[in-house]
Amino acid sequence: MDILSYLSRIIVLSSVGIIAAGIVEETNLLSKIKKITKPLCLISNLPEECITALLGIL
Repeated sequence: MDILSYLSRIIVLSSVGIIAAGIVEETNLLSKIKKITKPLCLISNLPEECITALLGIL
């Protein structure tokens, strides 16, 4: 029965993540984050995607 518990937890967490990503995309929140990441991109010489991923980890 542990496998059913594990699979149900994975399905719920994946669904929540997909819904949250859709909300972030539709509310145009990433354009607001770009204002923060732009100076960091210039200093570190990394693409915006890398800086956004690093900020997401924090």
